[in-house]
Amino acid sequence: VPPDQYSFPSGHTAAAFLMAQLLGYQLPFLVLPLYILAGLIGYSRIYLRVHYPLDVFFGAVLGFVSANFALKLLF
Repeated sequence: VPPDQYSFPSGHTAAAFLMAQLLGYQLPFLVLPLYILAGLIGYSRIYLRVHYPLDVFFGAVLGFVSANFALKLLF
């Protein structure tokens, strides 16, 4: 997607929440900082005006659901 257009969902946010969930599973003491960082990444996408809030919300949902699906397959 060209940088001057919007896209749905936010891939950056999806990746951030996916990694937060996967790393949080392996390192439970880091769950809160990981989710705070993922939330800040999502906020930055809105702040930079490259995504709408719903793009970020559904990116977070996509990342979270994808990570849980992967965890169920692996463990």
